[in-house]
Amino acid sequence: DLHRRRHSFPTRRSSDLVALSARVFGDTPSLLAVNPGGKVFLRSFETDKKSMQPLNFPGNTSMIAAGSLFPNVTREVLIIASHDSLTAFDLFDNRELFYKDVLDGVTAIKTGFHGKDVSPLLFVGSNCSIQGFDHEGNERYWNITPDNVLSIALLDIDDDNSYELLTGCEDGQLVVFKDSNIMYEIDLHAPVISLCSFGIRVFG
Repeated sequence: DLHRRRHSFPTRRSSDLVALSARVFGDTPSLLAVNPGGKVFLRSFETDKKSMQPLNFPGNTSMIAAGSLFPNVTREVLIIASHDSLTAFDLFDNRELFYKDVLDGVTAIKTGFHGKDVSPLLFVGSNCSIQGFDHEGNERYWNITPDNVLSIALLDIDDDNSYELLTGCEDGQLVVFKDSNIMYEIDLHAPVISLCSFGIRVFG
């Protein structure tokens, strides 16, 4: 049986992921940022407002991300995470898609396709585990990892037209999952704090 190991998870500073560009209103990118107090700000280039405007979310945000979650829709959804919860919010329709308490802690977030899934998922790295949620907040994926997950990437490692899930862990382990099975496990001898896909078989 798979058991979740519970111990203290690393605290991610709000300065770790403080700004990003996302197409949350359509084709035109917007700028989103988190200040040191955990407040989220937005600069939309589709309006005449030239300054960053605060969004009405609790001021305890530790990281943000954005990505497509709806089937067949390219518009991106804003993901707001505290140390133990996350919210998926559609800024275009001004509505919350779902809220989740994450008891094992939120240490990494990433949206994208995995395996043969026809719809993207929101992947959440935690204390020795990783979960995947659809746009309604239903858990579609869960797996254990060697240690706390600090980074996530999705790419086609073996050129079979499906995406593998890469997780970078605090103990230096890089784990590649093909569906629920471990495809590769590589010891990088240092915490893997960031992962980035550069196309088929190539990542950094």
